[in-house]
Amino acid sequence: MAVDPFAGNVLKLEGEGNLWRRRVGSYRIFFAVDGKARTVAVTAIVRRTKHVLGHDHDIFFARPAR
Repeated sequence: MAVDPFAGNVLKLEGEGNLWRRRVGSYRIFFAVDGKARTVAVTAIVRRTKHVLGHDHDIFFARPAR
């Protein structure tokens, strides 16, 4: 992510401002990018499991922006 935070399986989360989601195996990395400051702020790292999928967490189910 240091070289290109948008490389790999990355989606912008709809309705979440400047929040993005990167999928790495069973993990989801949620982050925001400030292009002017050239910084990436990781807001959460979540392991996606059946337990997580069974609960209503908007951030986990936000649809990708088109």
